[in-house]
Amino acid sequence: MMAKKPTSTDSPSASLPCGTRCHHRVPLGVQGEVYRILPDTGYCDSAVELAQHADLLIAECAFRPGEENEHWPHLNPETAAKLALDAQAKRLVLVHFDAFRYPDMESRSGAALVARQSFSPVSAAFDNQIIEM
Repeated sequence: MMAKKPTSTDSPSASLPCGTRCHHRVPLGVQGEVYRILPDTGYCDSAVELAQHADLLIAECAFRPGEENEHWPHLNPETAAKLALDAQAKRLVLVHFDAFRYPDMESRSGAALVARQSFSPVSAAFDNQIIEM
């Protein structure tokens, strides 16, 4: 079944601190499902707004557990899970792992375990993965 093309009235949007207006509704999958992608972001109200009620939230996880940097905002497993929880998402997939912080799938799976302490279900994506819904 082909998803309908989103319109300006059904596409959620938010203004980021830099003033950019973002629209993030991905018209894929079964009609009525909501997929949200949050690459290269830190935790903020706009990210929560964009992720609101997602059936599938794909969020970056560049930082290791507990790591933060206010001058280079990215998510760690805990903040990705908090974002998913606060947005009332149904499922979280972590992506965009920093290669130096997460050199292998074992370390990426470890990030998913940390995130799973406060949100479930969550998984760590791997190259060429097909996500079943």
